[in-house]
Amino acid sequence: MWVSACGCNVFDEMLVRHVMTWTGLMGSCLMSDGASHGYKDDLEAALAKASTANKSVIIAMANKAYVEGDKPMLDMFLNSFWLGEDTRDLVNHLLLITVDQMSFERCKFLRLHCYKLETDDEGFDSEKMYMSDDFIKMMWRRTLVLGDVLKRGYNFIFTDTDLMWLRNPFPRLNLNESLDLQISTDSFNGNERSKANPINTGFYMIRSNNKTISLFESWYARKNSSIGKKEQDVLNEMMHEGVFTELGLTVRFLDTLYFSGFCQDSRDIKAVITVHANCCRTISAKIADLTAVIEHWKGINTFPSVNALTVCSNDATPIPPDKSQVQSWFAAHVKPLASRKGTLNSTLEAAEAKPKTIKVRQDGSGNFKTITDAVNSVPAKNAQRVIIDIGPGVYTEKVTIPREKPFITFRGPPKMATLQFGGTAAKYGTVYSATLQVESEFFVAANLIIKNTAPQPDGKRKGAQAVALRTGASMQAFYNVRLLGFQDTLCDDKGFHFFKDCYIEGTVDFIFGSGKSIYLNTQLYVLEEKDAQIITAQAREKEGEDIGYSFVHCDIKGVGNRAFLGRAWMAMPRVVFAYSSMSSVVHPEGWSNNNHPEREKNLYFGEFKNTGPGSNPKGRAKFSKQLSFEEAKPFLTLGFIKGSSWLLPPP
Repeated sequence: MWVSACGCNVFDEMLVRHVMTWTGLMGSCLMSDGASHGYKDDLEAALAKASTANKSVIIAMANKAYVEGDKPMLDMFLNSFWLGEDTRDLVNHLLLITVDQMSFERCKFLRLHCYKLETDDEGFDSEKMYMSDDFIKMMWRRTLVLGDVLKRGYNFIFTDTDLMWLRNPFPRLNLNESLDLQISTDSFNGNERSKANPINTGFYMIRSNNKTISLFESWYARKNSSIGKKEQDVLNEMMHEGVFTELGLTVRFLDTLYFSGFCQDSRDIKAVITVHANCCRTISAKIADLTAVIEHWKGINTFPSVNALTVCSNDATPIPPDKSQVQSWFAAHVKPLASRKGTLNSTLEAAEAKPKTIKVRQDGSGNFKTITDAVNSVPAKNAQRVIIDIGPGVYTEKVTIPREKPFITFRGPPKMATLQFGGTAAKYGTVYSATLQVESEFFVAANLIIKNTAPQPDGKRKGAQAVALRTGASMQAFYNVRLLGFQDTLCDDKGFHFFKDCYIEGTVDFIFGSGKSIYLNTQLYVLEEKDAQIITAQAREKEGEDIGYSFVHCDIKGVGNRAFLGRAWMAMPRVVFAYSSMSSVVHPEGWSNNNHPEREKNLYFGEFKNTGPGSNPKGRAKFSKQLSFEEAKPFLTLGFIKGSSWLLPPP
């Protein structure tokens, strides 16, 4: 690195010159450092020096993790003001609140308005991983000091430091004094007054008045009763509980067309004002993404869209409530390998680098005539993506992919191929009766029909249940796959799984097991059965098990009117249906305790904004729950299955 005579790198010198040019002070002291004459304390002094005539200020926060390294996040943040349109003078009104000595010294070096927050040695200097205890603690400390700013009579814009200011935001902010709060959102629903917009506290403008001061007091008062929740989630809860209404707050949600981020990007470079590295976990990943944003901003004529710049697959943005937006949501947040390098599981990334294709054709024109032979050809301890391209036809085989053969893909033709077999529990045992049993990680299937051809159980033949597919390992994805059977059609077992655009049919427990899975835009068809009809039998048994099923934008159809969404097969099942269409095939009670009333206090059967005659909450079992958005949100994101590290688009 080039170093100047004073020991600073050249980038430091350039940045200092920029900041001194912005402020026009050329070395004047702007920071609060020790007692401040004429002011009651250092915070008051720093606010007074940074504020406008009407007591308004821009506030950001930084710690050591944001100022260290060759390319610190803080420097990128400040550089965006230098490069942005009509943003340079705004630095005159930026107050940087620092939480450790290193970030405070960096702030002083850059000639900014600075305030060092006393944190009682809470250890806020290092990078805090998202949702860690220290991260949550730091967010609550931020809430406390910002509430103090309001009490001192200052209006402010709060901005996260991982947010780039590409244009002056004030022309798009409503300066009407009747508006108390204007706040960004992870996913804008088109209505700037709708409380269905999920709050993001990374950028907001707030006025100091009795209502907003009461809001911050009530907000911080929930800290000790909200263990494990970040302050943003608590604020969302307060909004949905009616606290905003009770306080008389007027709130406006900011359109992501202008106030954009990686959760939901702006696709219009002529409109975008700010770009926030939300939905991106680590500082290194944020810097990589934001560097791309800034570089494209410099060459504005080649700036494609924020979407095209995102390398983080998105674990945090909820699946939209509008079903017509699901495909665009998926495309935006499950990006191909080329734009994900450095963020995926390292073994997966290496395996995907040089994929190999094997063709299976019944007429002998491929490498193999059977799927089994193609699987057998894959070496043990395989470390390369092997795509088994399956030609049209019906393959009557019982196929097992062993644990030591990861990274296999079954890809059928556009009109689908069929893999079928008639194994039963009586002959093989339930889970081993599967037509396709996948015991290896990173498996993908697309455009296939997987069928167990054993006859429907009649209640007389013992062990007549028969599995079509068993997912016996983690990180498996299924696209446009049809699973056909009766009882126990799908053994969704062991690890993270993702089903999209699929069809699953059955009679009893036709989705069962110990997996943690998302079913998106999938049809569940209940076949006729003279006894019980049950869709799920989720096998969570104890509090520490992080497993469960999430069904989002699914269609439930079939024959009859007494199908249960799930039963308490084990002691603590966890199943949620959201945004799903339920026909009259669903029993009015919806859920069964499986004749175990003692399990009702520990099970988790939830529903969120479902539609159709089978979704009526009035007759639902009392132990089930109609969820709020905040309660449903963990089941509506790819974070439920940690998708950012392994999930890729269909082959």
